[in-house]
Amino acid sequence: MKKKVIFISTLAIGTVLNFSSCKKNSDAIEPDKEGITIADEFAATSQSKDNNDVEGNISDALSDINQKVAASNSLRTEEFSCSGINFSETTITGTRKKFNITYNSATNRDCKGIFREGNASVELVEGTSFAGMNAKWIITVSNYKVRREFTQTLMNGVWTVTNLTGGIAGNGTQVEYAINGNVNVDFLNDLGVGVGTRSWILSEKKAYSSTKSPSNLPNSLTITGTGGANGNVIRTGINRNGNNFTSVITSPIVFSYCDAAVGYRYQSGTRVHTLEREKGNVVRTETISRDANCINTYSLTLEKNGKTKSYTVNF
Repeated sequence: MKKKVIFISTLAIGTVLNFSSCKKNSDAIEPDKEGITIADEFAATSQSKDNNDVEGNISDALSDINQKVAASNSLRTEEFSCSGINFSETTITGTRKKFNITYNSATNRDCKGIFREGNASVELVEGTSFAGMNAKWIITVSNYKVRREFTQTLMNGVWTVTNLTGGIAGNGTQVEYAINGNVNVDFLNDLGVGVGTRSWILSEKKAYSSTKSPSNLPNSLTITGTGGANGNVIRTGINRNGNNFTSVITSPIVFSYCDAAVGYRYQSGTRVHTLEREKGNVVRTETISRDANCINTYSLTLEKNGKTKSYTVNF
């Protein structure tokens, strides 16, 4: 059984803190004066979780593809695998390579009971090998559903992966991929009822370091955004509630091996989610760092109409 590495995209703070907004002598709140409400905090937290779910689902599919084309371990963004993936036969037409990954929720699950189903098809469209520099392949996901406890995410879409450096992640070399595309997402409840299709644009780079001994897993994974005027937008689109959002990485997200006792943990990084709300945009800034003892510090700041709230926790 091939080990795969945990990468939790955000920390869920277990305690819900209640706050009240200051009002004038009227129940009406002026749009440019409203502070951060509980509804704002809930919406920002929900957006962060949804963004990280989609990030994890996309990275899982990419990791499965790496495993297929490299026949080796690769750093993925979920839990250690408890079962194999049902790969179809690889078909080769000339210099192009095509294959499908078929997920069956009865067998494709991880140790925490996360089930996947649907299909991912892959076609090499530029280059003669997935491991070649500037090789490009198209990933098409069809009814790709990931089911966790109480939530399900359904994805359909197409994105392009460009191998910027050559090599395959988890195959002993440093590798960087550019990932761009569009995906339609529907967020389902535990009964399978969704909120409707939401269109997201993806724009990111994933850089895998050279491998560490003896596991042949990459020593670190670095994620950056590539979209927008500043080149740091990683996601943009419409969230489950129909609001526009933008997610940027202002400082690269680094997830790396720490020591034998704790294994892999976050090293550093800052992600900012901007969520459009009727009475002012809500900006959620998440920053994480790690000390020499492999203890992480997670800082969260919410900002709206010039007002802020901040939290910090160690884990």
